[in-house]
Amino acid sequence: MKETEIIEFEYPKRLNEILDQSWKIFKSQFIHGRHEINKEAPFQHHFAQIIRNVGNLYSIAEKDLFKVDLETKCDNVKGKSKYIDISCEFVDQIKCAIELKFKTARQGAQDHGRIDAYIDIEALEIVTKGQFDLGKFYMITDSTPYINQSVKGVGTVFATHNGFVTEKGKEFWFDSKGREDVRVNLRDSYQFKWEKINDWYFLDLTVNKENPRTYSFDEVRKTHKQAYEPWTTEADEKLEILFCEGKTIKELSGIFNRNDGAIRSRIKKLELKEKYSS
Repeated sequence: MKETEIIEFEYPKRLNEILDQSWKIFKSQFIHGRHEINKEAPFQHHFAQIIRNVGNLYSIAEKDLFKVDLETKCDNVKGKSKYIDISCEFVDQIKCAIELKFKTARQGAQDHGRIDAYIDIEALEIVTKGQFDLGKFYMITDSTPYINQSVKGVGTVFATHNGFVTEKGKEFWFDSKGREDVRVNLRDSYQFKWEKINDWYFLDLTVNKENPRTYSFDEVRKTHKQAYEPWTTEADEKLEILFCEGKTIKELSGIFNRNDGAIRSRIKKLELKEKYSS
């Protein structure tokens, strides 16, 4: 028989597919001139619209709600408020923060552009500690100084050249006029792998959520009273009823006094998504 070809139900896989497809569509439209994009604002507007359209197509369950917002305010990003260029989410399931950079050769100021790219990546690491589950950084440029390796100056520290890999846990600083007080600390390592299409270069970096610390048996039980307790037939029946009523994972977690992972595992064990997805 033919191999099954349907959209993945798991929200992280679905969201990643949405973003990959949206980026592919945006690049194609950009290269072929469907929209006039010569600065960051139209980049933000058109990319957000594509994400919204693709996200709605990937909303396959009756209870799925996909939302896209611009300029989402995040508090306490290095002591200041930060407005995320684009945010998208399956409500109550998974949420992504997106930062964008559009830099042209005509604009110049590549030194500041490199530093600002690092600032955005650091901000995504910070917001994925809390309200966001995933971060994405996208950049478009026709300026080759971003792509080629620098032998002196800012580009030797805040490097963005093709193939460069940042060092995990490193602080980045350079005495650049106008950015001399900027210090960036990156939790993880990132590879700048540019894609060249015609005279333009495209970059796509993923910022994953910080790995949560491991909790002991006793710590988990303090928060979730039923953690590690076996599921009863009555509890399974109640879970099935509430699942059909459209209760979210967080709501079910509170009702059953179990963590989100335990609820998802039981839903998978009982095959409730397969049973009620049509």
